Amino acid sequence: MMAAALVRRQVLGLYKKIHRLSRTWNAIHSDDTPDQRNYIKEEARYWFRRNKMVSDPQAIQDHIREGEARLEMGININTTAIIIICIILT
Repeated sequence: MMAAALVRRQVLGLYKKIHRLSRTWNAIHSDDTPDQRNYIKEEARYWFRRNKMVSDPQAIQDHIREGEARLEMGININTTAIIIICIILT
């Protein structure tokens, strides 16, 4: 039972991180920001709901790793885009 609680905490933590990213996301073109923020939220909602019945521990860990990798890519892409914009504007 303890392992299930730990996995649940990992999954919920990942979901929260993704939603935080969606709230702070800034598109390269500011007009696109609301649409991209909504896309991030909707994609997270879709994939978490789609996989909520997965019960194989290895498959769950694989999904968590993939979600964390995608989150990290999103953070890096967003940071890079902001840096590029700042360089262009200066």
